[in-house]
Amino acid sequence: MHYSRCVWCNYTRRISFHIASGTVFMAKLSNHLRYFINKKITDDSNWQHVQVVLSGHEVPGEGEHKIMEYIRLSRAQQDYNPNVRHCLYGLDADLIMLGLLSHDPHFCLLREEVKFGPASKKKGNNGSAFVYLSLTIGFSLNPVSIRSTSTCCIYH
Repeated sequence: MHYSRCVWCNYTRRISFHIASGTVFMAKLSNHLRYFINKKITDDSNWQHVQVVLSGHEVPGEGEHKIMEYIRLSRAQQDYNPNVRHCLYGLDADLIMLGLLSHDPHFCLLREEVKFGPASKKKGNNGSAFVYLSLTIGFSLNPVSIRSTSTCCIYH
């Protein structure tokens, strides 16, 4: 088991218990994310015309399911643009099924390449490998490998 000292409560506990819905950690994380989003929208011109939706720990459900619900509700609106493109990032296997079930003509997934065994222990990897899955309306999977030399941060 992995133990760590919490920076907020100063107790040594298992990390898995602390990073969960309803904990002090998640409440503070949500507050910091709200602050960050408000600051970026206020100060950064690149963020001023972007709609940001934050669904924190206080809203029940897994992140990917909340995102899919948002997409379904958006598609039901009269002014929905059918050419909107959606790209989800995550390692959960159910993302492929959720993407296919969306019936959206412009839906893709971005996943990190996961290596097991001796290949996972090799050093000297200068970048992360990503797999891009295009889930078209015809339900075909088109995998493309993407190499990145910088870190890609997409939260889900």
